[in-house]
Amino acid sequence: MDEEEFEVEEISNSDYADRLNILQKYIGDIFTEPYSVLYIGAKAGRWDYVPEMYDGGAEITVLEACKENADDLCGSVYFEKIVHGDIRYIDYLDLGRDKFDVVFWWHGPEHVSKAEAKELVPKLVNLSNKYVVFGVPWGVVPQGIVGRNMYEVHLSYWDIQDFRDIDFVVESIDPKDVMGSCLIGWRKK
Repeated sequence: MDEEEFEVEEISNSDYADRLNILQKYIGDIFTEPYSVLYIGAKAGRWDYVPEMYDGGAEITVLEACKENADDLCGSVYFEKIVHGDIRYIDYLDLGRDKFDVVFWWHGPEHVSKAEAKELVPKLVNLSNKYVVFGVPWGVVPQGIVGRNMYEVHLSYWDIQDFRDIDFVVESIDPKDVMGSCLIGWRKK
């Protein structure tokens, strides 16, 4: 698969702090309690909110589909365990524990089909003791292969109703269909 380029006309003005403020406002205990966290999809330099969770005492396991990304995370002080594997095969992966307090899939659900993501929700809810959290671009925000990583391609586009359909509370940042916009959704157990 060749690397594709997509032209995006607008870029969001929101930033890391805007998203962090929403997470802290509604589910802030994920940053203050020593929770076990399954963080789905991370790479060196892109592990949003991991330092904040770690500072709160979290024990973080990463599930990453791209082997190179998983390998690059090894040795980081932030992570208890790194698992190389695809979320779509979660039933067959050794995550090191049966349950996590928080399942955090940050800017990852858009990398599988919407049907696959929605089929995974009950599994992720069962894996969680407290929260399942998703973050996705809001609307149509195309992305191709990044750095030879085929898992970076956006295979689905999400809207507010998609989160309501899976019984998630949802907050939005910036206008729809803009690079950097975000839907933040969560379900409490």
